[in-house]
Amino acid sequence: MSERINALLSKPVEDLTEEELLTLRQDSYAELENRVFENFKLVADQYIELYGKKEGIEQIGEHLCRRIAPGRHPGGWGGLVQHLIKISG
Repeated sequence: MSERINALLSKPVEDLTEEELLTLRQDSYAELENRVFENFKLVADQYIELYGKKEGIEQIGEHLCRRIAPGRHPGGWGGLVQHLIKISG
């Protein structure tokens, strides 16, 4: 993927076709998504190191629900919990 991005980035933006612009946007988004996930795994590792394996994951979940979701999820922490229940099967 990065070779494709690098090739597109070497061209002036005004010379890119619509298809190339869409490819650049999709690949850039995928790269950003990957970086965010890698950062999240590092945070999870810190919680595990601090609290232990089971308690660390539970604590990150509690902090996410009680401290982060209320101000960032449209449904508050309850909305996030509902989503987690929904995706749990």
